Amino acid sequence: MIVNESCELYPDIIISQCNFKTFDSMENLPIFHYKQRNKIHPNVFKSLQFSSQYYIVWESDGYVASFKVQSNSIFFTAWNMNEKDFLEQHANNMFQ
Repeated sequence: MIVNESCELYPDIIISQCNFKTFDSMENLPIFHYKQRNKIHPNVFKSLQFSSQYYIVWESDGYVASFKVQSNSIFFTAWNMNEKDFLEQHANNMFQ
């Protein structure tokens, strides 16, 4: 079971059942910046970011997506690059 009766996720179970790859170091993880609409004032945005040690390589095109799983949410972003380019940019600290 990955979700309980109160709709809480179990991140450890989800992560263990997926074919995620991880970075060797927890330092300088790729950071994805995005904007989120304000729920009360839809014309107002706030700038947010997330980073994660977990990523997956899509079999169809070899491109990479980062994932973050918490007890109440799942975040992901698809990077417009293959794993080789992704790891090179990470090694050169180009995601900060």
